[in-house]
Amino acid sequence: MKQTIDSKKIFTDGWSVYQKVLNENYMFHHEIYSQLNDFIKRHFRDKTISVLDLGCGDASQITKAFNGAYVDSYFGCDLSDEALKRAKANLVSLTSKIALVCEDMLEVLEKTHTKFDVIFTSYAVHHLNHEEKRLFFAFAKGVLVDGGCIVLVDVTRAVDETQDQYLDHYLNHVKSDWLVLNDQEFKLINDHVRSSDFPETLSGYKKLAHDAGFKSFEVLAKHTWHYGYSIFKE
Repeated sequence: MKQTIDSKKIFTDGWSVYQKVLNENYMFHHEIYSQLNDFIKRHFRDKTISVLDLGCGDASQITKAFNGAYVDSYFGCDLSDEALKRAKANLVSLTSKIALVCEDMLEVLEKTHTKFDVIFTSYAVHHLNHEEKRLFFAFAKGVLVDGGCIVLVDVTRAVDETQDQYLDHYLNHVKSDWLVLNDQEFKLINDHVRSSDFPETLSGYKKLAHDAGFKSFEVLAKHTWHYGYSIFKE
């Protein structure tokens, strides 16, 4: 099983674009990660937790979500060697127990025998097709401890948007509002989104989680198409 996106190429070719998007907060990382941090500190309080980060990239953002939490161990995977080379330095403030692998997220989920308190994934699941998302939720349930949860950040189609309409709406928004991008950078994002983005609606994500046996599904953050969710196993 392989993700449809060439993450290594996107990371290498688009590093400067990625930094612009983060610096300008175009995908609402500041707001969403702040709201996730409130949830994590409230729910886990003084509990020591283990974290599996799927599609971790350079891990430059996850410490904001888990700031103040007691993370005993962190396991991250990504398809980009370049991203993973940067990740370890970004994680030292989170925990000293760090493992990083350059592997596909579904393969990691399928073969791991370790149980985790939290599965975290940010702007990665929408790169999976519908059947791969079904497998993601099924495998994720199997590697979570009882009471564990998925913390999912992702783009989400509006209830009345088809896939094609979403692509047009989102990219029109990028063209008109992401003003620091030049034409070449916009083309990189346009080509990436049109070839690799397959977001579900909110009800679609809920159904996938319910069908896999998850017991609760909560929206933690919503900013245009950008959402944060908590999805509990028990």
